[in-house]
Amino acid sequence: MSLENVTSLNFNFDNLFSYLSSGQFADFEIVCGDFTFKAHRIILCQNSEYFRRLTSQNWKEGQQAKATFEESPAIIARLLIFLYKGSYPEGDIAQSAIEQFQNIEDELCRPNQQLWLHARMYALASMLDLNDLFDAARIAFHKAIISDAWLSQETWPDLVHYVYTSTVPSEGHIRRRILCSIKHVMSYNAEKVTGCSVEAAIRICPSFGADLVMTFIGKKLYKCGSCGREAAVLFHKCSHGAGNAEICSHGCGKGQLEVLACNGCCQKNGLVISDRSGKRKLELVGQ
Repeated sequence: MSLENVTSLNFNFDNLFSYLSSGQFADFEIVCGDFTFKAHRIILCQNSEYFRRLTSQNWKEGQQAKATFEESPAIIARLLIFLYKGSYPEGDIAQSAIEQFQNIEDELCRPNQQLWLHARMYALASMLDLNDLFDAARIAFHKAIISDAWLSQETWPDLVHYVYTSTVPSEGHIRRRILCSIKHVMSYNAEKVTGCSVEAAIRICPSFGADLVMTFIGKKLYKCGSCGREAAVLFHKCSHGAGNAEICSHGCGKGQLEVLACNGCCQKNGLVISDRSGKRKLELVGQ
């Protein structure tokens, strides 16, 4: 029968996720600690060049249909859910309906671990060359860091160290967000970022210290049009790749300037996009 004569395919792609739970038709195993996850090569390889190379017959993993990862089972479980479903959960992975995940100890589901969760998913996406997961983890990290509560945790220098050692400067999205958040908090509540914690972060991660200095001397401060408080600014490349700019040279209208809102604004702890997107007018401090 030719393809032209096929009018319909009796296959429900929504059922694909159920195969992750049942392990039916699985042809590849991922070993992580005491856990062995059953997966399907076609799903693993769909969006990842890393898995395409790993599962080929040129590698031991491809010949044995098995790969070992050093990451925690809770992270690998979320990776698999993302590959099959397109998103990963922030809640307890052990509460998942997927049978092979139900005995996993998951500390990353706690509210004070959300930045750690997204940072680790971000690093894993970078290693596996998974662009969709990379973007999802980056966006989730940005949302989670809006609250400055993370700076009250004694372990925040360890988070900074992990981010700096698990990413490269060219993938510095969450590095810049950390720096911008610290600068923003210090602009209205310097006591929240204690000197000893900053010193600890710099000692274990000198490159963070260098970036922090450049953030304070090299970044512009903008004044919020609503309350007059100063806010730290983060420049980033537009979606067209036209370079670092406040206004996209292609006129796409998408905000190229992201600002952490100050606590005095009506949108507390929120992200304010440049007035190009119609959110709020920002005034450059000193002008």
